Amino acid sequence: MASGKLEATQNYVYSADDYIGKGATCEVYKGIHKGTGEVHALKIFNSRLHKIAEREIEALRTLEHENIVAFMGEETDRRTHRVVAVMEYCDKSLYKSLCEPENKFGLNEEEFIRFFNHTVKGMKHLREHGFLHRDIKPGNILIAQDENGSNIYKLSDFGTAKPVLETEAFQSLVGTEEYLHPNIFKAAFIDNGMTRQFDSAADLWSLGATLYHAATGCVPFKPYEGRVNKAMMYQMIAQKEFGVIAGEQRSYQGEIIWTKELPSTCRFSRWLKDALADILQHLLEGDPNKAMTFDTFFTAANDIVSRHVFYVFSTTSAKHFRLYLRNDCVYSDVQQEIYTETNIPARDQILHYEECLLRDIVSDTQQVTTYPRMSELTPLVMIRSTNVEQCTMPEEKHLWYNQPLSVFCGEFKPSDRFLDEDVKVGKSICDSIASVQSNIQLACLTQELFEKIIDRTERWKEVLISRLQMEVELYRDRIKDLRHIHKAIMENGAVQCVTTTDGLSIEDLKSRINNCSVFLSRIQNVQTDSGYKLYQNSCVHGNKCQKKIVRIFQQAIVKRNLVASRQKHGRHLEYHEEQLHKFDRVKLTSLYNEAIQLWMSHCAVKLTEIHNHFLQWHRTFAELQTHIESLQKEIRNTKSTIKKYMRSFKVSSEPGSMMCTGSIKPVSSDTSIATSPTPNDDDKRRHLTSSLITQLDAVKTEQAEMKRMMSENEQLQIKSMEMISLDDSFPTMTSEESPNVSN
Repeated sequence: MASGKLEATQNYVYSADDYIGKGATCEVYKGIHKGTGEVHALKIFNSRLHKIAEREIEALRTLEHENIVAFMGEETDRRTHRVVAVMEYCDKSLYKSLCEPENKFGLNEEEFIRFFNHTVKGMKHLREHGFLHRDIKPGNILIAQDENGSNIYKLSDFGTAKPVLETEAFQSLVGTEEYLHPNIFKAAFIDNGMTRQFDSAADLWSLGATLYHAATGCVPFKPYEGRVNKAMMYQMIAQKEFGVIAGEQRSYQGEIIWTKELPSTCRFSRWLKDALADILQHLLEGDPNKAMTFDTFFTAANDIVSRHVFYVFSTTSAKHFRLYLRNDCVYSDVQQEIYTETNIPARDQILHYEECLLRDIVSDTQQVTTYPRMSELTPLVMIRSTNVEQCTMPEEKHLWYNQPLSVFCGEFKPSDRFLDEDVKVGKSICDSIASVQSNIQLACLTQELFEKIIDRTERWKEVLISRLQMEVELYRDRIKDLRHIHKAIMENGAVQCVTTTDGLSIEDLKSRINNCSVFLSRIQNVQTDSGYKLYQNSCVHGNKCQKKIVRIFQQAIVKRNLVASRQKHGRHLEYHEEQLHKFDRVKLTSLYNEAIQLWMSHCAVKLTEIHNHFLQWHRTFAELQTHIESLQKEIRNTKSTIKKYMRSFKVSSEPGSMMCTGSIKPVSSDTSIATSPTPNDDDKRRHLTSSLITQLDAVKTEQAEMKRMMSENEQLQIKSMEMISLDDSFPTMTSEESPNVSN
């Protein structure tokens, strides 16, 4: 507790130095319980606003929910006798969070979903108990933290809350300007407080404006002069056409720039941006026939928060994005959504999760809710199976790391007497450094993923090619055994040639296995020519770049706070303070330049290099993939042909029934030997038939033994690769996998 004069209620003490904030009806302080030492927020109401205090306390007694700030009790200030509501203490509000440099352009996607989900739950609880809030805004959404450090968003400030049914009206004018429904804004500021009736649409509009602010970092409608120009603000919110979710006037009496979608600075995934824009179009709508009701809003909101989120990294464009999938989606739906996002068809998608092909660890009909848990650090990785240069999509030409940064481009004024301007410039510098920090963090993650992908895929290819080589040798030996059998038949003079009832001959089998050898040779040649080398100069090694930008950002925050503290005192700076202020301005500018240089001259360059290194490696990979798929197809055809040949090849044990669809050796017309078989010939044929059947059985036994040996060898290879891998386990692959090395 600060060292100011202590004040007290029945059970709490507080100091004027522990001031948290002030609203239209109250002041809030951090209070400490006299008996337990627990910290709570003490909301001390203005002595003239007893009705508002009673209304809020009544609402808080009724409302009890994780996403509504908790009410601990009612007390009285011992000195002033003002009503004190003891509340759950929260670290900050959503408004303060949005003022932080890292949230200059709104909350990040994961945090926004958390905020959205919690706010929707809180609003549902309000509606279930028949309340309207009537002053929804970022300042009235507080943030606490759970035991894991994750934020919990809570609705607060129920001084204006009122039990009102969906269609019931109220007359009092409450709310905050930038978040007001057009009808309330007109009554309050255009018609000078004229009494009118309002319904639940007021909360829905305010909620829409709050959602937009959280997603983008700014309010949706901005006159050039800000809230001072109330006539222009009303014109913007009342006269906009349906579907418009934001408007900005960028010059005095200038035209209004309207938009129906979230700005490019909002880096949400495509689906979320579209879904949120659709909701905002119906929340920020003054016409009740087109606006959402609470029921339709809750339905649309539930569709967002109930979806299963897939984190995906596309290697072609170095793009990170999320898929929002219905819970009943399966593998083909994942492929279709990736196609929608990247224009890469399912047949060209190779999907990896960690060390495995996704298709090896999930079935085609398995629902996505049972898939392995993915995150930004461990995403689903997509590699295109075809050559990138043959089918580059338009969006892949605009790589995110080549786009200009949305950063500060102004400077401090020559004079150091403009403290208000210096505070704005200092804030802009910190916002810009935070933007650079975000890019560097994403760049380091991207580089790390590229390194892992190349390394894992190379090791996986070695195992796959080794297994394919073993399969080719297996079928070569099998065909060799069949040739020995046929040679025995020919040498015994029973037939001139041996074919099956389907017209297959031993030469067909030899042709098949020779084709396999050709493809295998091509694969080995590509491997030899590729000369794979791991990229060694990324920003990831030693984590130096991330540490450096964190240091720069922290130093900038310190200097910004020093500048702000001088402005807060509101007095002329003395000589020594003025000199220190000059040094702080110089340091802020220096830190800004250092951050920009770190990104543009180092991290962005390194990311470009490793991405180009990957694309060069990918050309060889795509060529190799084509040969591997051809070999796999030829191996399957060879296997099928051998099975078909062995099923069709029949040797009858009956005399004279060598049904090989061969022809009996012709006998000369001038020979004196009888054409009918002699008893000795019959014995010879029976002996030959028995011998062939025995040899075929031996071949089958040998094939079974070779399959067993191949299986054992594969397991040994996999264990060897696991030992080679330094930090990951290598995937188990079955002998039937991989007609596609699909991502």
